[in-house]
Amino acid sequence: MNGFIVRNKLLTGVMVSGLIIIVIIVIVIVGGSSPKATTRGVRPLLVIPGPKGIVGGTTPNASDRSWVLVNIHGKANLQLINAKTGALGGIIPLSKEARTVAVATGGNVGVGLSSGRSGAIEFFSAVGFAKIGVVALPGPVKDLVAGSNGTSFYALVDLRGNDSVDVISVKTFRIAGTIPLPSKTVSIAVSPDLATIYALQEDGKISLANGQTGQVTQSFRSAAGGRQIALSIDGSTLYVLKGGIINDNVAIINVATESTVAVLPAPAQCQRIAPSLDGTQLLDFVGSATYGNIQIFATNR
Repeated sequence: MNGFIVRNKLLTGVMVSGLIIIVIIVIVIVGGSSPKATTRGVRPLLVIPGPKGIVGGTTPNASDRSWVLVNIHGKANLQLINAKTGALGGIIPLSKEARTVAVATGGNVGVGLSSGRSGAIEFFSAVGFAKIGVVALPGPVKDLVAGSNGTSFYALVDLRGNDSVDVISVKTFRIAGTIPLPSKTVSIAVSPDLATIYALQEDGKISLANGQTGQVTQSFRSAAGGRQIALSIDGSTLYVLKGGIINDNVAIINVATESTVAVLPAPAQCQRIAPSLDGTQLLDFVGSATYGNIQIFATNR
């Protein structure tokens, strides 16, 4: 009788353990209830071959054309590439110090330069691609974004450990203001109303700073290893490229709730990201000394 009871308990234990294992397997397969799980097996909708040495790129315009920044073997240029067909629409030679690129709503292009302890922004016309202005900055440019008003560019400048944003007017080609930011800020995004600067720091913290004073009003964490932050055109969604250059991914964050709603994989050597105009796609700009391409992923927005 005792042997029967023991065997029955063992059988019951095995059945319970089996059910637990099954539940765990199901959770792993479907990703559980957490939307933060990386979407495994996700493949890009499209891969556009590009030049070697891609280091950045911009959101495609209404004609699907994106400015792609290339810097390899001491030579740099901008290439206007169709993000659907790969067709080349033009090339602008640049200084080897070119590090980042942004485009205004009117089409004018800004290129951030970094050289030692100095930096600058070079501006090029949307028509004819002629250089239309240069603004010297007090430190290397770490990131560059265009304001939604079409007349301002925001340059993240490294002042020997003290990070700040210089707001540059493309009407006067002068610094219109300087906004202090938290130290170790690696990338910025600016809200459509220009009232908030999202400052991504090395440890993954995202600080919301006043767009005029730089005062941090609130902050939250995404994940360690943050490399770049981008904001959807409507200001509702943040995209954070994080991790190492080989093993990285992109967190998609709801601005209203400050919560991660999804995580997309990012290819090895992903240098920069940019959302599409409608926010339904995310462009990953991939580049190394041996290859380059643009990979387009669905955001499921």
